[in-house]
Amino acid sequence: MNNNSEHFALTLFFQERKYLWPEILQSIRSQLNYPASTDVWTVAAKNTWLATMTLIQAYEHLKCVFPFPDAFPESDLQSVIKQLEKKYQKSVTCHHSISELSLAVATSGSQEKFKIALISRANILAHYKSFVRQVLLNRSSVWLNCMPLQHIAGIMILYRCGLSQATMVLHEYFEARKVWFDLHHYAVSHISLVPVMLSQLLEIQLNSEHSQIPDSLKYVIVGGDRLAPALHQQAISQGWPILLSYGMTEATSTIALGKSADKLMPLNGLELSVSPDKTLRIRGDMVISAYVEGQWDSFEREWFKTTDLVSMTQGFLQVLGRKDDMIICGGENLSPVYLESLFVKCPAIRDIAVTKIDNEQWGDSIAVLVKGDVGAFKSWLKNNIQSRYRPRLIIKVSELPRNKSGKIDRRSIKTMIINTL
Repeated sequence: MNNNSEHFALTLFFQERKYLWPEILQSIRSQLNYPASTDVWTVAAKNTWLATMTLIQAYEHLKCVFPFPDAFPESDLQSVIKQLEKKYQKSVTCHHSISELSLAVATSGSQEKFKIALISRANILAHYKSFVRQVLLNRSSVWLNCMPLQHIAGIMILYRCGLSQATMVLHEYFEARKVWFDLHHYAVSHISLVPVMLSQLLEIQLNSEHSQIPDSLKYVIVGGDRLAPALHQQAISQGWPILLSYGMTEATSTIALGKSADKLMPLNGLELSVSPDKTLRIRGDMVISAYVEGQWDSFEREWFKTTDLVSMTQGFLQVLGRKDDMIICGGENLSPVYLESLFVKCPAIRDIAVTKIDNEQWGDSIAVLVKGDVGAFKSWLKNNIQSRYRPRLIIKVSELPRNKSGKIDRRSIKTMIINTL
């Protein structure tokens, strides 16, 4: 281990087997055979065990690792590796050097094509030190990690646990019944979820004879997508210690945490400002400096400019939606996230996603995919929602399209809408 780094060690449970730190190191030595001269390592993120071992080994030996996602084009991989090797060897200036490059993480954001965010060792350590000021994490903690290792959320759980010398219960993928069982079996203290995961766990809890969450559970960190107020309140009423999270890959995961969506507290060490167009800008030691292909359009005088519409009140952050998802209807800018928060108050709705369709008269029209009773929803809209906010197109679905991290796939929603017109 490099003398300038934090001490890294953890206990790991995987497939019902316990691995102490010496066993993990032995497993790494026996399974990984990257040449010592190779600075950039790649691993398929879907291979959970190998990806975990590679991420640990790369951190230990000051290498860069790219846990590439399933959907990443194989034809692009060699090109990315070459570019990463060049980036590893030299500094890229913005607000700090990335010569100690540790991670390359694919993020598509609102774009069709993947961007590869370059994350330094300094970014990781800055995030960790700030995060544990708000979320207590130590050697007695047990974090159940069921998030994909191609995403920054899953990766940073591993690094947080290693830097705290905590225990991590690692799942290959999210399977609600297995997660519910392991929450109790391992006396889990921390878990990160997206709303659809929380919904499935609540359904199991409400239909289980043993319906109590374990006393050990202190933090249920929910992020990645809008958490419907009804689901939020239901979870709280059932004893779930919910902590809402807002973040992105470019901030090395978390930007703000809070008990309610309108009062998110930014992590210490992050500077936030609201641009004239109401989008969020961030800077700080946990914010990346570049993408692998030098895509600098989001970086503005040491600030990273997001496309997220926000409001700031007395130091608290509220996320209103993405600028590029905005619906311009009758001269008014409407956020799909805001509209979804209105519509999910309907008791007949279990889940909903909002998008837009072109309308020659009004500009954009509101369209929704609905999981629930469409007839009851239409009646509810007439009695509870102003006319200009009502959707012009309602499509009933059995499930909303989501990506592997559980987020609503808004591109797929648009495609489904177009195919019905």
